[in-house]
Amino acid sequence: MTDQDRRKSDMHEIKLDESGASRYEGQPGESGVSRYEGQPGESKVSRYEGQPGESGVSRYEGQPGESGVSQYEGQPNESRAGQHESRPDESKASQYEGQPDESRASQHEGQPAESGVSQYKGQPGESEASQYENQPDESRVSQYENQPKEEKRERKNSKLHMQYRHDQKGASLSVLGYGCMRFTKKYGKIIFDKAEREVMLAIRHGVNYLDTAYIYPGSEECLGKILEKNHCRDKVNIATKLPHYLIKSREGLEKCFREQLRRLQTDHIDYYLMHMLTDVATWERLKKLGIEEWIREKLDRGQIRNIGFSYHGNSDMFMKLIDVYSWNFCQIQYNYMDEHTQAGRAGLHYAAAKGLPVIIMEPLRGGRLVNLLPKTAQQLIADSGRTAPEWAFRWLWNQPEVTVVLSGMNSRQMIKENIIQACKSSAGMMTVEDFALIENVKAEINGKVKIGCTGCGYCMPCPQGVDIPACFRSYNMRYTENKFSGFREYFMCTTMKKNVCNASLCVKCGRCEKHCPQGLPIRENLEKVKKEMEGPAYQVVRQVKRFIKL
Repeated sequence: MTDQDRRKSDMHEIKLDESGASRYEGQPGESGVSRYEGQPGESKVSRYEGQPGESGVSRYEGQPGESGVSQYEGQPNESRAGQHESRPDESKASQYEGQPDESRASQHEGQPAESGVSQYKGQPGESEASQYENQPDESRVSQYENQPKEEKRERKNSKLHMQYRHDQKGASLSVLGYGCMRFTKKYGKIIFDKAEREVMLAIRHGVNYLDTAYIYPGSEECLGKILEKNHCRDKVNIATKLPHYLIKSREGLEKCFREQLRRLQTDHIDYYLMHMLTDVATWERLKKLGIEEWIREKLDRGQIRNIGFSYHGNSDMFMKLIDVYSWNFCQIQYNYMDEHTQAGRAGLHYAAAKGLPVIIMEPLRGGRLVNLLPKTAQQLIADSGRTAPEWAFRWLWNQPEVTVVLSGMNSRQMIKENIIQACKSSAGMMTVEDFALIENVKAEINGKVKIGCTGCGYCMPCPQGVDIPACFRSYNMRYTENKFSGFREYFMCTTMKKNVCNASLCVKCGRCEKHCPQGLPIRENLEKVKKEMEGPAYQVVRQVKRFIKL
């Protein structure tokens, strides 16, 4: 396939109708729930059928070359940034230079099969989401066969543009980031060809922030190979993370960093994070190892361009961590269910007020805001005409303090749908009615909550160091989502810290109950948390934590 054919094909990969909701709820097997954040299988259904307006082709007119926006690898910068400046709108939408108008309107009628990409309408089974995997380019099918001319014109005239927000130094970052933790695996090994096609599809359509980590098995190495093979390292920003919890010396820092550069096949990291920095005490331990001098050295040499940290925990500790060092950015778990837990809205606003870009992880709570919604919440969303992922992403992008939203995308269909939503995003886009729907969905989810803790923090600090809100939040997740989700949250937010703060530290002094606005029986509830969250599995993982050191 020639470069020109590939460019034509690329621009039609994003052409999806905007109507209807993507079918995530209640479908069996592989066709069912959207594979957001690590769900198996491939999406079968295009969610955009029949809606007018803004579906069409993402074009990226006038965006700067250095932001990694251009989808045309190998072209000089001036042709990337300005390739459409003198062309009329219809040529921008069709991208077929030199073709007569009627051929632009029909786009592929009479063209050989390889000129287009099927949009999965009416195709059976798994071929809808993955029909091109392991197939040669010439086997691709024209996407517009048997479609009415009116629909073709709608798609042709619709143009989408990736949206960008800025980091501390003014660099443009795509509002949609690619989370590389959930590359598809087979027998424990990443399927490289599939990951390559998916990452390159995202890059061609403007995604320029790629997030990985030292401890994601095979992820750094796979990403490095993809970027090197496709000669596009300079078009994207790599974010990866230092596993500080494995480090016990300055030599360990250097060893880990050099290994990451080797895996990623690069000489610098654009955004480098302290992975799951839990509290100030942990940062003080790292300072004793010389972390501040080491970071300064890497920044001066250009081996690290921006330094930050990722965080799981409450907003109070998050704000303290913001103030202990001159960070360039930060990353938090944040979604409409974590609005007032984890770092929360208070933490988001605090970081933004300090001038820090905020990267969002777990926008769908690992897919649980899609796959584990109560049926009543599913029905509210279905009646709205939007999908569960759309609502979650819209809620985040509505907030100007949010810089990038990460999504662990592992199917072409998921990437296309997320790109379309990112292209239509803007701060302040949600209405009063939109917020009301989100609140109704939250109420349905919270109907399964066992402990009515609001996370206000009036019970804190505990004289014994128990993080009471974190304990109760994790316990509730056990019932609103699933046991593993609750266990994972509990371990990260109470036990991974330098100073553990789990429920079993409670001595039942009762001081906390005097300050609780809800009048909760906190001591009794902490005993429930201890019984259900600190079983044999917890004890094993806690012991393992003590022995993993570099």
